[in-house]
Amino acid sequence: MKKIVLYFTTLIVSVNCMGQNKISTLQQVDFNDKILEKILVSIVKTDTECFNRTDFYVLDFFQSSVSSNQYYLSINEFVFNSNTQNSITYYVIINNVVFFVPNKTPNGLFNVLSEKKTFNIKTETIPHPGGDYNFLIYGTLNGYYKVIYKTCAE
Repeated sequence: MKKIVLYFTTLIVSVNCMGQNKISTLQQVDFNDKILEKILVSIVKTDTECFNRTDFYVLDFFQSSVSSNQYYLSINEFVFNSNTQNSITYYVIINNVVFFVPNKTPNGLFNVLSEKKTFNIKTETIPHPGGDYNFLIYGTLNGYYKVIYKTCAE
């Protein structure tokens, strides 16, 4: 009887552990905006201690409140929650590092490719407190960019 109870307990724990990973299928994009691509490639190359090839990162775009032609781009580690899961549609690979891209981006930055990939995302990641950005880039739709903040220190 003890063996049966132990077997079922192990089975239930195993099923619960498997539920801690989320699988998402995303479509690949590449850059139409080669200036932005060059900036991001440079950041990933020069700040290698900030990017781990086994982790995922997100390129998060926000519209400027001053003008519809201006936006900000933040780069952070991907933290799984229902909001981020529902907003992520695409991925791009920069120097063998995977970046997730939300479904809302400024027009003309990306070209959607036909390739799709399935990602197994760990859900036990604890969200970082606060609203700090590790990397913040200011951009305009006419191709002007300025890196405002760049660090991976906590």
